[in-house]
Amino acid sequence: SVGQQQRVAIARALAGKPALVLADEPTSNLDAANGAACLALLREFAAESGAALLVVSHDAEVLAAFPRTLRLTAPAAAATGASS
Repeated sequence: SVGQQQRVAIARALAGKPALVLADEPTSNLDAANGAACLALLREFAAESGAALLVVSHDAEVLAAFPRTLRLTAPAAAATGASS
């Protein structure tokens, strides 16, 4: 299943015990149950290892799973194509 493949990919990435984990849309192709399992795996690893965890997502439910979120927006100059 896609959920199992995603968990295996996460486990492989975490096997090297990185100090920083970057996860770009880690739940985008998953159903709610598998998405929650993947987020739990990432959060558990970060908590136990002391690794920093940066998750990028457009999903409000994913963002709600974290105590701190930052919203990035494009500067007006970049959005209009103007240069300074």
